[in-house]
This record gives sequence, C-alpha cells and structure tokens, in this order.
Amino acid sequence: MEYGVSRLSVVSMRAEANWRSLQVNQMLFGEHYLVLERETGWLRIQHIPDDVQGWIPEAQHHSITYDYFVHVSDADFRITLDTVSTLLYRKSPLPIMIGSVIPIGHQELFALEEQLAFGGDSKSIHQRRDAEFIQQLARKFMNAAFLPGGKTPFGLEIHSFIQLVYRLAGYRIGRHPHSWPYLGVPVKSPVEFCVGDILYFRSQDRDDVGLLLEKDKVMVMLGHLTPLRLEHPLLVDSETTQPVGEVTGALRLIKGR
Repeated sequence: MEYGVSRLSVVSMRAEANWRSLQVNQMLFGEHYLVLERETGWLRIQHIPDDVQGWIPEAQHHSITYDYFVHVSDADFRITLDTVSTLLYRKSPLPIMIGSVIPIGHQELFALEEQLAFGGDSKSIHQRRDAEFIQQLARKFMNAAFLPGGKTPFGLEIHSFIQLVYRLAGYRIGRHPHSWPYLGVPVKSPVEFCVGDILYFRSQDRDDVGLLLEKDKVMVMLGHLTPLRLEHPLLVDSETTQPVGEVTGALRLIKGR
C-alpha cells in the first residue's frame, strides 16, 4: 500500500485517468490519501478527510511513509482560516486555500527539506467551535460559483461547502450527505431551528440541502452560493419574492443546543 499527502495548493481528483474527465473532488494542501491503483501517469486514490475516490496525475503525487500517514490521521495540526494565504514551503511562497492543513503540531516529523513557515490565521484542526463560528466562516463563501467537485471559495458544491465549514469548526463529516444523519439529530419543529443547522428542501422535483445562516436565512446553491429567506416551510428569493423550495426536514450536527 502507498500513501500520500498533498503538497500543492489544489489538486483535482477526476472520475477517470485523463485530463478531460469530470472533476469529482479537490485536495487541498496538507490533506492525505491512500493510493489504491496505478495506471500510466495516474493514481487512483482514496481521499481520507472527504472519503472520496478519484484519479490524480502521478506528477502531483507526494509520497509519505506509513508511519507519517498514521501521524497525519491523528495529529492536531493547524487548519487555515484565511480565504487565501501564503505558505513558505521549501523556501518558496505557495498560495493556499482556506481549509488547508499546516503540519505544525506538538510532535513534528517533517524532514529538513519539508520545513515551512506560516503566519496566517489558523486554528487547531480538532478544536471544536460554536455555531456562530460556522456562520462567520460560511460568509466567506458567499457568491462562490458552482463547480463540480470544487471545495474552495472560487468554486464548489453545496455538499463540499457544508462539509468544509464544519471541518473548519472541528467537526469531521463526510463529503456526501447520506452519512450526515448518523452524525446528528433531527430537528422536528421550525421554532427550534438554530444557526448552523442543515436544512433539507425540495426544489424543482429534486432534493437539496442548505445551511441555516441566520434564523430566517438559508445558504443554498443556485448557480452560486446565495441566501434565501426562510418563511417556513418555504424558501423565498428575497429579490423576486418567489418561492424556490419547500423545507422537508432539518438536521443538527452541533449537539447540546
């Protein structure tokens, strides 16, 4: 078995082993993975934080040992909070996205050539923060365009947006929403809705999700991330005053509220 960690700003993961294939996910600096398969010039990997499989170019692979892979999986590294920041890596500046993992902790295993310097805003990756922190982070993604497989403020999907803001707040949830109900509790009454809750709604004969940004605002993806007004059970476009969807349920991942 081979192991790797991203040492680039953003690495695209693709559905098939070619450049024209659909992007299924993105890997940020510091995120680690398993190598499952090799094909000429390409590697099929299992992205550990997001639990997503896809293909990356072999030229963008950075190999690590099993011991370091285990260390990365459990280490209390730093996770970046600035939309874009600069990391000094191998004596060269490298721009990195919000949600990148900085390998600075109590026990450092990096070789000399891997030494780095970072002075941007960050927090402990395992430190849990409250719903107001999630609200603050979510606003940094306002108007981000829809991008299949994306997970940065320059383009992403609604599922990766929710997964990323929760990870930044110290909660590990998968990329795909089918696993979320096992991690939280349903909220049955709209009067009990709280900032940070995940709302399920139906729009144009399809099921979708959004993040409750304020008591009466839900962040959803309509070509770009935008807030809709909550007039339970309806989600309403504030500009056109037209209903966009109907709420069908809610989930709370931050327990004890």
